[in-house]
Amino acid sequence: MEDASEWLRRAGATARLGISERTLDNRLRAANFRKRWNGPHVEVLVPRLVEDVQATKALAVVDAYRADLALQLTPLLAQVERLARENGELQHRLRQAEAQLAELSAEGLQRAEDASETCAAEAPRAWWARWRWWRR
Repeated sequence: MEDASEWLRRAGATARLGISERTLDNRLRAANFRKRWNGPHVEVLVPRLVEDVQATKALAVVDAYRADLALQLTPLLAQVERLARENGELQHRLRQAEAQLAELSAEGLQRAEDASETCAAEAPRAWWARWRWWRR
């Protein structure tokens, strides 16, 4: 009964129970409630509100859920961190590959321009000259 009850001073007990102090005194005399002396004050053992009991149980459930969630999230967070590092490394490698591609494409463009210049230097042949192979 102790866990579903709590010790309150007389004013708190009357407010919790919704009764007057005189009614509380009558019930204490009739031994309906337990009382104790805490220094100069009388404390009365009153039942907790149903909402308080439910809130306590809900907090216990939430704490258990939080512990389970932490156990499940720890490996996932480690994996997210590992993937973030890998993503950074891959982005760095991508930038390097793009720079190499730009360099190679500039070289290829230069070679193509050089090749077109050499082709342009040769005399162009007429279209019908291709069929006259013996005249080459």
